[in-house]
Amino acid sequence: MNELSDGLPPEAETLLQSTRTIRDVARRAGVSIGTASKALNASGRLSAETRARVLRVAGEIGYRPNDLAHSLHRARSMTVGILSNDSFGRFTFPIVEALERSLSDSGIAVFMCNATDDPERERRHIDQLLGKRIDGLVVTARRTDRRAPIEPAVGGVPVVYVFTHVERPDALCLLPDDQGGAQLAVRHLAALGRKRIAHVTGPERFEAVRLRASGYRAALAEFGLSARAGDYCPGRWSEAWGREAVRDLFSKRRGAPDAIFCGSDQIARGAVDA
Repeated sequence: MNELSDGLPPEAETLLQSTRTIRDVARRAGVSIGTASKALNASGRLSAETRARVLRVAGEIGYRPNDLAHSLHRARSMTVGILSNDSFGRFTFPIVEALERSLSDSGIAVFMCNATDDPERERRHIDQLLGKRIDGLVVTARRTDRRAPIEPAVGGVPVVYVFTHVERPDALCLLPDDQGGAQLAVRHLAALGRKRIAHVTGPERFEAVRLRASGYRAALAEFGLSARAGDYCPGRWSEAWGREAVRDLFSKRRGAPDAIFCGSDQIARGAVDA
């Protein structure tokens, strides 16, 4: 405790700390507001003793900078918005974690909103993020399929698309190489000497499924192989489909494959079980 808060209950002390200003710091440290500002912002020419005294006083009284005032002064909010429709978080959470890790070193915070494939909810989230004067927006999803561009709704705010993309020649879209990844996987299996490589994957309405199937067939052709009838198995994104497809592939009706390339971790787990 100090003379500004002696005898106050904890909840009042917390409220008082949240309202302390740079004037309180300057008065207690015995310096001008300008000097206190230089010390707190590590700017200007001050003696080491004065700077240390101001920082010590700020810590003692629980002073916190007014980020809103600072953002108005520098015309930057030091915040980035993330707009997602990945309600499961399987793909968005790693993206958010990487963004926070990269941006925090620059003092930039992240606001995340989940639109859950609801256009009206997405519009509300965009309005809320713009109301916070975000410096940029990251748009992500749980699938890489094309979506409507968001730029018309955000004015001049920079936008980056991650794990989704739009039909704009100037858009920055970061996507996995589904076709190339599939080719690498099938080349590996073929290089091991496998001759009948099956592909168990998800619904063909997903662009990633179509691209992986293209990579699968291209890699087979490189080794003089081809997918026989029934070796290509599109279905559902589920362990159950992985089990069902593998049981069918290994049924007595057809010769069993000697390798399986799966379109997702869930499908692969079901395939291994079967």
